[in-house]
Amino acid sequence: MGGKKQKPAKPTAPAPSRSTFGSAVRGAIKAPAALAFLWPVLLVTGGYLAWHRWGADQINRRYNALNIEQVQISPPPDYIRSNVIESVFRATDLTKVSLMDLQATAQIANAFATSPWVESVRRVQKTSTGNVDVHVAYRRPVAMVKVVSRHPEVDGMSFFPVDGHSVLLPTDDFSRADTLNYIHIIVQRDTYPISGVGSKFGDTKVADAALLAMLLSPYRESLGIEAITITQRAPHDERPQLLNLVMKNGKQIVWGSAPGKELNNEPHASVKLQALLKDSNRSLNDLHVAQPLAADPARR
Repeated sequence: MGGKKQKPAKPTAPAPSRSTFGSAVRGAIKAPAALAFLWPVLLVTGGYLAWHRWGADQINRRYNALNIEQVQISPPPDYIRSNVIESVFRATDLTKVSLMDLQATAQIANAFATSPWVESVRRVQKTSTGNVDVHVAYRRPVAMVKVVSRHPEVDGMSFFPVDGHSVLLPTDDFSRADTLNYIHIIVQRDTYPISGVGSKFGDTKVADAALLAMLLSPYRESLGIEAITITQRAPHDERPQLLNLVMKNGKQIVWGSAPGKELNNEPHASVKLQALLKDSNRSLNDLHVAQPLAADPARR
């Protein structure tokens, strides 16, 4: 008997067993639960990293950045007429310093050490009130360097205040009348500062004269000292330059070498000073040679 051939049945996927279906359901339930636990951890970690990198810095700058009202400095002497704190803030980046920074006091000390009026910073202290005390030693002017210059920008006579180490001090703090209150250093040849305020004048003649002015400045009025001049040595003469005192009565006295640079047979600066102080008749003319001892009245 010949009948029609039947087409083979199309294979069908096996029905999921109960165990497979249950695993899928349980995985779908567990995934949201795991994410629900993971998201807070990610948020906390990300927030901490963002705070550590940006937030803390911004809060630190906003609430702990140093401002000028927080800084107190050693009382300046009368001859300093400018505001040292304001000038330091203008010249440095102190407003970027945070008091929370462990290096804050060192940064503040370095900033104030740049002031031409500050010789040294002795200590910087943070106070319990959030302020900063800066203890400094100030430079002291001892002389005015009188310069007759043909400099293109400074034509004519000028005065430059210096301390005992020939460091140039701010000229704006002195008037022309103030120059009369200091010993004048007169250099016969042209001279001019090689750098700005806070740096040394840059002339060995001025440096020697400034050392002598530092020694004599406390006695300027009582002795009537008006100026210090320099006698030039011969070009190949390596001996220290001869310094001379010009008194207010017009008399000139040879002082000799700068203090600390005396020649072998030259009296020490302290001996010269004592001789000058004891010379009530103002009869001395040359201090760089040994002075004869005054006769003892008791032996007469």
